[in-house]
Amino acid sequence: MIRLLLWVLAGAFSGAVAGKLMNTNFSMAGNLLLGIVGGVVGAFVIGVIGFRSTNMIGDCLVSILGGCLVIFIARKIQK
Repeated sequence: MIRLLLWVLAGAFSGAVAGKLMNTNFSMAGNLLLGIVGGVVGAFVIGVIGFRSTNMIGDCLVSILGGCLVIFIARKIQK
């Protein structure tokens, strides 16, 4: 449960970073929401691959990658 909370918090921070990296036109709230979802998606994808993060820095990196993935998918859906 604590791990999930850390993913969500890291996702909120990482959503803003991923939004900047992906140069999105989403609002800040949209980036944060996508970042939170990206944190969960990133953790799932990394888990399926067989890895896991062991600290907050790793959680942030996973969330940034997941956020970028979610933003990429959201862009494809919008088109």
